Amino acid sequence: EAIDEMELRHGSEAASRQQYSMTSVNNLTLMLSEVLGAMQAQSKNHTPGSGSCNKPGGKGSHPSMSQLRQMQEQLSKQLSEMKGAMEKGQQKGNKPGQANEGMNEQLAKMAAQQEYIRSQMQQAEDEMDDNKKGSGALGNVANDMNKTQEDILNKQITEATLERQQEILKIGRASC
Repeated sequence: EAIDEMELRHGSEAASRQQYSMTSVNNLTLMLSEVLGAMQAQSKNHTPGSGSCNKPGGKGSHPSMSQLRQMQEQLSKQLSEMKGAMEKGQQKGNKPGQANEGMNEQLAKMAAQQEYIRSQMQQAEDEMDDNKKGSGALGNVANDMNKTQEDILNKQITEATLERQQEILKIGRASC
C-alpha cells in the first residue's frame, strides 16, 4: 500500500503506511523472540529420557524425537484449524490470504514453532551423522518443514500444506 501511495505521489499517506509496516514488523519480531525464548525455556525444563523415543547421542538438553513428533502433531492440528478459519474469513468477504490481527499472531507463533522443531530435528540429524547412525531421511523432513513454514508465513495454508504435514508425521514416526 505504501508503494501504491508513493506512485500516486501521496507522500504523507505513503509515510504513514511505511510507519505502520515497520511497526508491524517490529511487533512480529518481538513476538517471535518471545515465542522462541519460551520454547527454549520449555526445552530446558523437560526431563531427559522422558519419551519412549529418545534423541540420539544423549548429550545436551534437546527435546527427544518423540517430543518433537508430538509438537509437530500439535502444529498439524493447529494448521488444520487455521485453514478452516481462513476459509471462513474468505466466505465473509475477506481477500485470500488476509487475516485479522489475532490470526496473524497465531500464524507467526506457528511459523516460529515449525522453525524450532526443524532446527531441533536438524541438530538430531547432525548428532546421528556424528555417531555414524544418520539415515538422511530427516533432511527431507527438514525441507518439508521449511516449505510448511513458508506456507504459514505467506498465509497460504492449503490442502498441500496439510498433506505435507501428514508426510512429515509419517517419516517422524518411522525415524523414531
